[in-house]
Amino acid sequence: MVLADSLRREAGRRGLKLDAAARNLLEAQLVKVETLVDAATLVGGRYSSRLQRLLVRVDFRLHREGRVVWEKRLEEGESYLAAPDLRGTEANRQAALSAALERLAEDVLGQIAGF
Repeated sequence: MVLADSLRREAGRRGLKLDAAARNLLEAQLVKVETLVDAATLVGGRYSSRLQRLLVRVDFRLHREGRVVWEKRLEEGESYLAAPDLRGTEANRQAALSAALERLAEDVLGQIAGF
């Protein structure tokens, strides 16, 4: 999942026209993706489940005619379960990342709607 894909989908949901010759340009820079252990359950000295939290931080800038007219750093988080195997854990992590990016896209386009 790429941030640009989330922004395109949200723009389409809002009925915004994407045009390379547009007056406004939204720049998004992924600053950080971090995974933290949120909670763990121990059974007999072994982890039976572990809740992880993914944090995503993005810097956004809205350019109009070459000038930055709005900028903001937004952060979003999403929890997911660590699976017994790496493949399952990574699938859960990717789903959490997709959900966080979708919310960031919705948030940023809502904030710049008036520009």
